[in-house]
Amino acid sequence: MKMSRQSIYIIIWHSLCSGLLFFLPLSLSAQQENVWCFGDKAGIDFNGGPIAIKTAIKTTEGSASVCDDRGSLLFYTDGHQVWDKHHKLMPNGDNLPGQAFNMTFSTSQGAAIVPFPGDPDKYYIFSLAMDVGLSPAGKLYYSVVDMQRNAGSGDIIPDQKGVLVDSLLTEHMTTVTGPDCNVWLIVVDRIHQQFHAHNITVDGIQPNAAISPKMPPEGIFLGILGCLDISPDGKKLAIAQGNLYLYDFNPANGTLSNPLLLEKDISGSFYGVCFSPGNSKLYASTAVTLEQFDLSSGDPDTMAASRYTLSSSQIFPSIKRGPDKKVYIASNRASLHCIAQPEQAGLSSDYRADALPLLPDTRSELGLPNNIAVLPLRRQSSLHQDTIYCADSARLVAVHTDGRNYTWDDGYKNKDRYVRESGVYAIHYNRFNMGDCTTYIDSFHVVMIKNTFLSETQSIVRNCPTDTFWLAAPDTTAADYLWQDGYTAPGRMIRQSGRYTVQYSLAPCRHYTVQYDIRFPKKNPELAFQADSFACVGQLLGIRNLSPSLFNRFSWHFGDGGQEEGRQPGYRYRQPGIYQVMLTGNIDGHCADTAYQNITVDAPTTDYLSVLPDKICQGDAVLLEAHAGGPTVRQRTWISGDGTRSTSTATAIKHAYTESGLFPVTLITQFRACPDQEAQDTVQVFPVPVVDLGPDTFFCFRDAAIPLYNRHNQENPVRDKQWSTGAQTDTLVLKQAGTYALRISLEPLGCAHTESVTISQDCRWNIPNAFTPNGDGINDFFFPRPLPQSRLQQFTLQVWHRNGQLVYTTHSIGGQGWDGKFNSIEQPPGVYLYQVQAGYAGGNNEVLNGHVTLIR
Repeated sequence: MKMSRQSIYIIIWHSLCSGLLFFLPLSLSAQQENVWCFGDKAGIDFNGGPIAIKTAIKTTEGSASVCDDRGSLLFYTDGHQVWDKHHKLMPNGDNLPGQAFNMTFSTSQGAAIVPFPGDPDKYYIFSLAMDVGLSPAGKLYYSVVDMQRNAGSGDIIPDQKGVLVDSLLTEHMTTVTGPDCNVWLIVVDRIHQQFHAHNITVDGIQPNAAISPKMPPEGIFLGILGCLDISPDGKKLAIAQGNLYLYDFNPANGTLSNPLLLEKDISGSFYGVCFSPGNSKLYASTAVTLEQFDLSSGDPDTMAASRYTLSSSQIFPSIKRGPDKKVYIASNRASLHCIAQPEQAGLSSDYRADALPLLPDTRSELGLPNNIAVLPLRRQSSLHQDTIYCADSARLVAVHTDGRNYTWDDGYKNKDRYVRESGVYAIHYNRFNMGDCTTYIDSFHVVMIKNTFLSETQSIVRNCPTDTFWLAAPDTTAADYLWQDGYTAPGRMIRQSGRYTVQYSLAPCRHYTVQYDIRFPKKNPELAFQADSFACVGQLLGIRNLSPSLFNRFSWHFGDGGQEEGRQPGYRYRQPGIYQVMLTGNIDGHCADTAYQNITVDAPTTDYLSVLPDKICQGDAVLLEAHAGGPTVRQRTWISGDGTRSTSTATAIKHAYTESGLFPVTLITQFRACPDQEAQDTVQVFPVPVVDLGPDTFFCFRDAAIPLYNRHNQENPVRDKQWSTGAQTDTLVLKQAGTYALRISLEPLGCAHTESVTISQDCRWNIPNAFTPNGDGINDFFFPRPLPQSRLQQFTLQVWHRNGQLVYTTHSIGGQGWDGKFNSIEQPPGVYLYQVQAGYAGGNNEVLNGHVTLIR
């Protein structure tokens, strides 16, 4: 249809000839790996961290997790199951490969996540089977996650779950971004010892993988375990497959070349591998060492000779670059190791063992999450407003006509179209085939006007009952105006509530009727604010203005002579007391109001701490007492220095020390409003002596005298030594039965302890008090031997462990005795209890109880 210049007007917003452009990035590589989920319920959040978190995953090795472009977790997987951001199993997210068992939990790199090229709401999950000798061993499957499902938490698309991709593979798998808005998924053929690079494009997973030739003879696979890593610049690939190899990688066609053997390990122990964030270093792990290789020279011989062992005292499984530009290593326990300066050589790289503790009941196991290949996708939107007068149709054309997959919002598929109605029309398309990773959305706002008559109603609420204001038509350029009561000006002064209507026309084809509903309030709006009931001298007063936004003038009076202007004050009191805060305000000089609130201001005080006495013996108590304080104290925390603490409002507590040493005592006083105060003192706890006179024993009148002495040497000087007989000698020589005690006190406080021993008379038995069952033929058994004159006829020997377990019984008078074993298991050294039940000629019976020491 041909139109005249007078009949068509084109208005472009913001004076952009090609429309209004918006660039919205879909993916940011710095954010998509901000949350790691791995191992046994372990996780790390790098958003403001790293901070350890707890997850639902439980896998020995392979895992993968992905975040959105803000760093918020979307989902994570071990290749067998997939969990959403709430750590809940997705409804269709169990047994992704569809096999009879979990075939991925012990695959070195058993899981990988790849974003869909061209669809920011979908992701591939790749599941790689471990080598267990069963049917799915070495098979590769994929499943598709749609984040639009399950109320935005994501779910697996049922008919795109467990789809077979490749087979007869090792446990190596990683991903890397290609140059044409594509992703390469790289795996290893263990039969032909080749690399397979599967190309993932906007059209899906391509049927024919890029195959790189066999490795040289010295690079044969020593095993199927280990990891792959691609350098951050996409130019190098490293593989730990027993040996350690470095390749050149071509991201244009997915092929590898120029293999370089960095290290040959005939034991096949290389497992983890990781490039530094700046591509200059390569880190590799064996079972017990962490190695660094310097790649900065680019010379093969220099790189191969640069091996430097950072540590050989830990377990080093998987290695991974973190979003914080550090390198982390799994530890197979509740922590991660860290390389804080990975671009530095040797010790300067700052390796730190167990640098990042995990949460309780979690551990890293052997694996860390696989790398995410981040597509440089963008979304570009352009908005056009075409206003067309007196026309039957308009032709809308996409900004770029060399794209693909053109789809309008109503499903129409073409790069252009004709429309006959007003509205907003949008077309979606992309140019991925040209290396442009952008999804384009062109929007057209079309207004078709044919001699239209337009009307609208506006509601206006004024601030104060006494307001007056000027009411004008939306457009004051028309030739004629007519109000409902005969006024003919573009505007008028309004002083009371009511309905006001104005009519006017703009040529051509457009006529307006605007109706205003004006309402004045019956009373003024009110001021309101909220302040802390308690404040501290010198600190900023916590106060929040809750007044309606209509108010625009404020004056604050704080009761101590201080004043401030503005909606939100920042005031500090200089003296304690009770003050009334007053807020006055108005709306452009009208609708004035006042609000009040009382504030109690406290002054900071300082508790000081006394410890009485400050020197005690081990086991005694001290009085910890706070002084000063005052009515503003809320509570006190007493930290005794020996690992205990208590919290109360008391001004004094007692505390007993069970260990010796110099202990720092801390008092933390918390006040009603003022900052916490801390006071410190010390208490010296002196040890009590150790007195060891040996076990109770027996002697006969024919025996030599028994010497008693303290078998323990004291660390502190002895102040006093006193036997129960009154003697003060080091040794007490005994010739008769009885109970004897020794009391020893130490310098400087006289801390004392008493030990006693009982000497019994026995001339019927020869009972050893210790034995050494070491097989040397000397004292290998414990057996009470009756003396010939005892005339023993009946005999029972029983031996017990101190925990009450009976370990030996015999009735044989002429046996060997106990060999120190129970149920053929050697018992630990220590003191054991025994009982001898004896029957003598003439009908006399006797029970002997005692203890014997087993020495090994």
